[in-house]
Amino acid sequence: MGGAVTFRFFRRLLGRIWGDLEAVTDTRSSNYAKDLPRAVSDAGVEWLETHGHEGPFALFLHYDGPHMPYRLPREHAHRFGETPDSAVDPTIVRVLFPQDVDRYDDEEAGAMFRIIEDVDRGRRRLDDATRQWIIDRYDDSVRYNDAEVGRIFDAVTRLGLDNDTIIAVVSDHGEELLDHGHLAHAGIHLYEETIRTVGLVRGPGLPSGLRVARPVSHVQLWPWLLQVAGADHQPPAWTGLDLLDEISPSPVFCIGEFKAAVRSGDHKLIRRRIIPQHGRLKRLKLWLKMALMKQLGDELFDLADDPLEQSAITSNPALESQLRTLLEEHLDSDAVDLGLSGKSDLNAAEQARIEKEMQDLGYM
Repeated sequence: MGGAVTFRFFRRLLGRIWGDLEAVTDTRSSNYAKDLPRAVSDAGVEWLETHGHEGPFALFLHYDGPHMPYRLPREHAHRFGETPDSAVDPTIVRVLFPQDVDRYDDEEAGAMFRIIEDVDRGRRRLDDATRQWIIDRYDDSVRYNDAEVGRIFDAVTRLGLDNDTIIAVVSDHGEELLDHGHLAHAGIHLYEETIRTVGLVRGPGLPSGLRVARPVSHVQLWPWLLQVAGADHQPPAWTGLDLLDEISPSPVFCIGEFKAAVRSGDHKLIRRRIIPQHGRLKRLKLWLKMALMKQLGDELFDLADDPLEQSAITSNPALESQLRTLLEEHLDSDAVDLGLSGKSDLNAAEQARIEKEMQDLGYM
């Protein structure tokens, strides 16, 4: 087992699962550098060349390419869109798309987070051209990251590992890009543009070209991948989990810092909920933030009729009650069979250290 991640925070957080991970910002690159996706792929290809034929393996690669700030090699910098940089506020260009600096320091990162916060709070408005320019730079970043992931696929094939290797490509979140008023992610909202993410799996015995329409949770993916790989000694609740089954889908849940959501079929409920592990002062600050942003209400959507979540349902209390019960039962459980629990096994010092590193990266 092994792999490569962008930041040392992820190496420390995931090391207990994956073993010795390389943090490329320590070994090959630096924070927010243009070559981070390339550095991760370089590390992944080297690992496969060294260990790919030693027997069964698990390789974890963490990319951070499609994130603000959008730092891109020149060949990827303007693939999409027609709006020139000169038509956008120079501060936005400098902070969100810093192409002409060698190193993106803490001062620049702080300026980026302030712009995001100002847009989210309504203190700064972006015109349509600027919004589209940001979307184009995001698309550039996604395309760059896709190309680097493709290098891993190519290496697996070149090394003759493709006939007995399962490859899963998943994403942790999308970007709001003002669909519901916020610019990036990790804010209050749990709308689809943020939490509905890519999931691609290729491997022996899996059908080619199949698109699973029903929602699947990240916490369901890991036990299913182990099952597909033929792993022994799985917990009883994991056996028989079939994510390709369209007949009897189970509800999926998303737990955020401010809110929690449940989706069952096409219906989705978003409820306000502050994470109980936070201290009293932190919870108060989060409640105040939701109040200032007028985000204290619950929302019910039918995604078949309203996939962009523009009009919440207000006339179906029975459905809302049903989904609320599902969500409350899940939150009250340990959810140990899927590895998602409301309880924390970290001591105070370890949790404080992780939170500090997450703050430095802008996640908190």
